[in-house]
Amino acid sequence: MAKKAHVSEAKKKQLAELDNLLQQNQVIGLADLTNLPSAQLQKIKYKLRGRMQIRVFNKNVTKLALNSHKDRTQGISELIPLLEKGIPAILLTNEGSFKIAKLVNKSKSKAPAKAGQIAPMNIVIEAGPTQFLPGPMIGEFGQMGIKTMVEGGKISIKDDTTLVKKGNIINAKQADIMSKLGIMPMEIGLKIIGLLEKGVIYNGDLLSIDEKVYLDQIKTAFNESLAVSLFIAYPSKETISPLLKKAIYEEKALEKTLNLQFDSAKVERIEEVNNDDKKEEVKSAGGIPQYNDEMAKKAQDIIEKLKDEDIKHHK
Repeated sequence: MAKKAHVSEAKKKQLAELDNLLQQNQVIGLADLTNLPSAQLQKIKYKLRGRMQIRVFNKNVTKLALNSHKDRTQGISELIPLLEKGIPAILLTNEGSFKIAKLVNKSKSKAPAKAGQIAPMNIVIEAGPTQFLPGPMIGEFGQMGIKTMVEGGKISIKDDTTLVKKGNIINAKQADIMSKLGIMPMEIGLKIIGLLEKGVIYNGDLLSIDEKVYLDQIKTAFNESLAVSLFIAYPSKETISPLLKKAIYEEKALEKTLNLQFDSAKVERIEEVNNDDKKEEVKSAGGIPQYNDEMAKKAQDIIEKLKDEDIKHHK
């Protein structure tokens, strides 16, 4: 007969507490506390007090608690593999994921790099003057592949140079050069791994996207979709007005070319409807882009790209 694993009273208490917290909060997530000083964590907790709880439980207890809620909370079991990323803390809130992520990201501060850390982005040494006098520093820059020259009695860096690529481990010499140049590529703060909201897990990279960049991406996606819809003459609320315009222009062009006569009253009525639609549509800044040759070319390019991808997929 298999012997049951002993569960301590402390772990049972933790499990009951976490189970209760999971029931009380609509948004559940995980964060990585690796390299986060205790003092910084306490500051973040204080700033988010009343809005989000940051709790650290035994990893096995957390797994048991998350697994016990899989039938009640859609997608919660998908958080379990994320527990293996660094030192996990569980995040609990009833506010929106993006709102909370914005608050967390605002609480981060810059820090110098240390040997052994992973570069969070491409670390580039920019061209330009430095405060260093000619001497041993020229050799140090040279060892790092950084080309220099002397200008105004000081060392100047000739070209932008990538010192460390994103994802690579920073070595001691690279960390030393960055420190001397005052470059602080690291961020000290709570690193969100993912947040679960209404069955969807938003990963940390998505949550850290700049709002302006995110809105620009939405606008680009809308404009490209609109271009394709107009190109294939797909009728919708957003395309009907430009499609009517396009039809009128093409009708007039055909009339002129072939010296044909169309029902002018019908054309005027279409233009009248088109103008009424335009008044309703142009409420937001910029309105809906006008259909033109450039938009048609963009649509054709998108369609060709999709065809190529479909061919590759079926090979």
